[in-house]
Amino acid sequence: MKLKHFLLIGLLTAGSLINAQEIKKNAIEVTGVAEMEVEPDEIIFNVGIKGDNKNQLAENEKLFI
Repeated sequence: MKLKHFLLIGLLTAGSLINAQEIKKNAIEVTGVAEMEVEPDEIIFNVGIKGDNKNQLAENEKLFI
């Protein structure tokens, strides 16, 4: 009877040890950086003309054009 118990405990212990082994899986790790250059669809350009009076403003506008 003791021999049966000893064999049963031995089988259960051996089964636990077999399943406790680590299984290593092959893996590849990749790291990187990407950049993308994009041309703008729309450009906003503001121009201001200053003058002390209307005549000077009109004169500066003609010079600008």
